[in-house]
Amino acid sequence: MAKNKDEMRVVLTGPGDLENWKFSLQVKAKNGDCWNIISGVIIPPSPGDNSNRTKAYWKHNAYAANLIVHELKARKDPPSEAQSISTLLKALPNTQDWKDFCHMTRHDIQADDLDFIIQELTLGV
Repeated sequence: MAKNKDEMRVVLTGPGDLENWKFSLQVKAKNGDCWNIISGVIIPPSPGDNSNRTKAYWKHNAYAANLIVHELKARKDPPSEAQSISTLLKALPNTQDWKDFCHMTRHDIQADDLDFIIQELTLGV
């Protein structure tokens, strides 16, 4: 007996689900002929290119984007955008580029918070 599509869907609820979710997405994307776009093997065509190949690329790109969004919204009680983003970011490889990005972001957030605190304190003066 065939299962319902929703019963076979892997729900991404945290970092522990990422590998199964990615595999499930990869299978669906390969069936939809858009995995090479998602994985970056096929890069976007040059701006202004109106060939049939370019039109096919953008059609597959739109399908890929819709597939990812659909898979992220699979839950009846989907996680917040912050939870989804956090889960995906935590799954990135721990490279020097990633460490630099985290350091820069943490510094930017701290600076923004400091500016906010100074602004709040000076409003009452």
